[in-house]
Amino acid sequence: MAFSDGVIAIAITLLTLNLEVPNVSSDDSAALARGVVDLAPHFFAYALSFAVVGRLWLVHHRFFATLEGFDGRLMVANLVYLSLIVLVPFTSDMLGTYGEIDAR
Repeated sequence: MAFSDGVIAIAITLLTLNLEVPNVSSDDSAALARGVVDLAPHFFAYALSFAVVGRLWLVHHRFFATLEGFDGRLMVANLVYLSLIVLVPFTSDMLGTYGEIDAR
């Protein structure tokens, strides 16, 4: 459980790497505000991905709390599960970068 918790915690932490401080002059507050607003798709992707990973973590804990024991097959299945969770920061970045719908 500790290994799984660590992997999931790292995946959640990696979600924040897609949020970058806008590169504007320190005395231009309007440009900074526009820069933050422009990051709205990334903030949405972060919030959605955090909720998804959080839910997966809760389900994982509930499942493992019911087990009386485990074997090698369950450990391999758990590693596959964790490997999919650590892909969430990548998909979050894709959503934040390319997720806007072009209404042309």
